[in-house]
Amino acid sequence: MRTNLVKEWAAQLERFVFAEVDRRGISQPIRKLLDYFAETIDKFYGANMLSRVAYGFYHPARLAELQASIADPLVRGLEQSGADKWSIGGRVLAEAARNLDVEIPQMETARIDLANPRQALQDVATLVTQSHSHLRLAFESLTPAARTELKTSLPLLLRPMRWLDAPVVRARQARMQVDYMRLFAAASAMTAWTVSSAPPPHVPATAPVPGELADAVRGAVSAVEKISERWYVYGGPGASEYDMSRIDVVIDPRGDDVYRYPREERPRVQLILDWSGNDIYPQSSGAQPCSVGTISTVSPSRSGGSD
Repeated sequence: MRTNLVKEWAAQLERFVFAEVDRRGISQPIRKLLDYFAETIDKFYGANMLSRVAYGFYHPARLAELQASIADPLVRGLEQSGADKWSIGGRVLAEAARNLDVEIPQMETARIDLANPRQALQDVATLVTQSHSHLRLAFESLTPAARTELKTSLPLLLRPMRWLDAPVVRARQARMQVDYMRLFAAASAMTAWTVSSAPPPHVPATAPVPGELADAVRGAVSAVEKISERWYVYGGPGASEYDMSRIDVVIDPRGDDVYRYPREERPRVQLILDWSGNDIYPQSSGAQPCSVGTISTVSPSRSGGSD
């Protein structure tokens, strides 16, 4: 991919820029600068340089075009999704993977039967199991120490002037051992689903809440399943409150719900499918809805409500 990008013919703007550089007699310093860009790639990054990043180094006069090639497909994907809002997550992941030169394996789309609460939870459990499997393989090459370093130091990469700090260097080295194809596959598994219809208007909400979740679920529920030591909850039509540090999946048909994140610990793979209502997602100080090495998906249906 990188070779094809680099060998493309210069765009009209690029030809104009270099013709103007020649006309003004400043071609020599400009050419030296371009050679420096190319040398930087070959000397310091080489084959590890991402294709689109390398393209920017080789063609600095076409950065606006490069930016458009990255952003425009996302906009078109949102526009083309239309009523098929469930496909948006997959489209965004596909573009993100393309930016990182990662090819995502094809995922078979699963259908979630919202008319049957227990069956719906079992349908989702299949996706969660697949995602866990890919996520485990994504970090399999990292030692326990490297995983800890990645978790604690990777956020420092977003801070300016920290790139040469020892923890940041170790985090950068650790992330090079991540299998990004598997990581994207784990995320894709949680977007490879659709629903046949909206939840029925009247679903019995008489399922008992197990004692293990007594303080994690407030409100009536239609179904609760524990599958492979993971908790799946299908909520009732009224207002409910969930402790998402302990629940892997929540499907909630309606109601003004609260999804709490009271602590940092949480399932590595998590899905919230909320059909309607004015929902809130409060979190305690220091807790975050997602973290390094986790797949968290929140999918409000947008059929009503303001989350």
